[in-house]
Amino acid sequence: MTHRPTPPGTSGCICPKCHRVFTRPSTFDKHQDQGGRETVCHDPADRGMEIVRRTIDGHPVWGHPVSDADRDRLARIRKAA
Repeated sequence: MTHRPTPPGTSGCICPKCHRVFTRPSTFDKHQDQGGRETVCHDPADRGMEIVRRTIDGHPVWGHPVSDADRDRLARIRKAA
């Protein structure tokens, strides 16, 4: 597995090849094909991801879309905390 450093202001990871930021290792892995000697990075949007937030220094963070129901549930949890 590729080393995935954590970007500032997020718990995600940065691709060392294309420098895109991802929400978690599974989204990082989904944007790449690792076969043979060459690792190929793909546009995250072509792999079903969207920009879900930005790092503290403004870089987009790619992840899987969240449903409206899950978004409402998370808002209630954050409000209660």
